[in-house]
Amino acid sequence: MFTSCQIADRDTEVMVCSDNQVATYRYGPIGGAPDLFLSEPVALVDFEPWSGSGTAIHERVTFYKDGFSYEVGGGFERPFSDEEMQLGPRHFGWVEVARNGEVLSRLECIPETVSYGFGDGGLYAAKVAAGLVWDDRSATWIAAAPAQASQRAPQARLRDGGH
Repeated sequence: MFTSCQIADRDTEVMVCSDNQVATYRYGPIGGAPDLFLSEPVALVDFEPWSGSGTAIHERVTFYKDGFSYEVGGGFERPFSDEEMQLGPRHFGWVEVARNGEVLSRLECIPETVSYGFGDGGLYAAKVAAGLVWDDRSATWIAAAPAQASQRAPQARLRDGGH
């Protein structure tokens, strides 16, 4: 699972999952049938991995349908001090809906309900397995050069304590 959470001030939840082939977006009533279900091939889904900098580790994925975009993000604040380490990571997430690039709504997740899968596996590994590499300069996924693809193993990435 990439991320899931319950939406603040609503009785709804969002969930983004993937396997090696397909990424899916579900939004709807908590525990009920989704009001909106979208899926895209992993190789084509708009996924932005963590940049590697900053105090928070976060990633986002965006699905598109009929001029609308549905961006889902998730992450956690990295603890640095001893006190922060004892408290554990503070999770966050959101859903942003836009039409033709104009943001219509941004919904925040209830922090205690955020499940965010970061580390080996997931969308990042599926994109790499599909022969793509993240290009920091263009902030896009590009086809791996043949030598790059054969030598590149999924990067070891930090883990979020099991979430």
